[in-house]
Amino acid sequence: MPILPHADLLSKDKLEEVRDCPNCKGSNSEVLFTEKGYPTAECKNCKFIFLKLRLKEEHLGLIYDNQSYHSVSNSNYNRLIGEKRLRLLPKMNKSARLHEDGAGSGAFLFAALSQNYNASGNDYGQDSIDKAKQQFNVIIKKGSLADSHLDDSELDVLVSFNLLCHLYNPWEYFDEVQRVLKKGGYLLLRTGNRQGFFKKFHQGKWGAPEHIYHYNLKTINDLLKPRGFKIQWVKPAFDSDFPYLFFNYSQNPNAYFRKAAGHICSLSIRLWNVLGLPKDDVFILAKRE
Repeated sequence: MPILPHADLLSKDKLEEVRDCPNCKGSNSEVLFTEKGYPTAECKNCKFIFLKLRLKEEHLGLIYDNQSYHSVSNSNYNRLIGEKRLRLLPKMNKSARLHEDGAGSGAFLFAALSQNYNASGNDYGQDSIDKAKQQFNVIIKKGSLADSHLDDSELDVLVSFNLLCHLYNPWEYFDEVQRVLKKGGYLLLRTGNRQGFFKKFHQGKWGAPEHIYHYNLKTINDLLKPRGFKIQWVKPAFDSDFPYLFFNYSQNPNAYFRKAAGHICSLSIRLWNVLGLPKDDVFILAKRE
C-alpha cells in the first residue's frame, strides 16, 4: 500500500481548502468523516463528495513519485487482470487505436500490445512508469491525457482504471476525452460507486489525499451525457477486494493466521463475483454517439 502524507505533517503552503462544492459551486456541505487529517464532505445540493482540504496539484509528486506507490506488485496477477480488462471491450479490428490514461502497472497496455492493437498509454507517476518498463517492457509517457497530445478523434477506445477520483478537474478532463475519441468510440472506466450503502461503507479508508473526489452513477452520467456519451453497461468490478472479509486479518504478522485469513478473503471475493453481487467499484462502458 502507498504511504500517503498526513495533512498534519505537511506545511500549509502545500495544502488548499475547498470551501464550495467543485461541482455545483454550492456552499452548503456536510463533513462525512476525516481521514489522515483530510475532511471528506458531501454537497447537500448535488450530493457530490469531495475533500475539503487537499494537496495543491503542483505537489502531487509527494504521492505519485513516492517509491511506495505500486511497491507491492505481482506481475503475473497484474497480467491476468490486464487481459481480463481487455476482454471487457467490444470486438474490434486489430487496427483499432487504443489509449490508456493512468496506465499504472502497464498490464492492460501490455495485453493490448500483445493482441497487436495500436495501443499507447500515459501516467502521472514516474514510479509507475519505471515499474511498467521493468515488469512488462512497455513505454508509458509521463504526464496527463492532455500531455499525450493526441489528435482530434484519434482514438477508437480510451480506457482509465481508478483514475477519476484522482482528477482535480474532471469537467475539463471529459472535454478532452470527447475531443480525442471518435464518434462511435468507446470509453471504459473503472471507478468507485459511492451511493446508498456504499456511501457509508468503509468510511475513513477512502484513500485520502490521493482520492479527492468520489462519484456515483448519477454524477458520472452527468459528466458523460452532455458530452455525447451514452452508458452501455455497468458491471461490478471483478478485481475489487470487496467485500473485504477478514482483509485486515490477512495482514496479521502471524504467518499461519495471515494465510488462513487470506484464503477466506480470496474465497469470499470469488463467491461475490460468481453471484454477480454489487460492489463499491464498477466498470462502466460508454459510447460516444
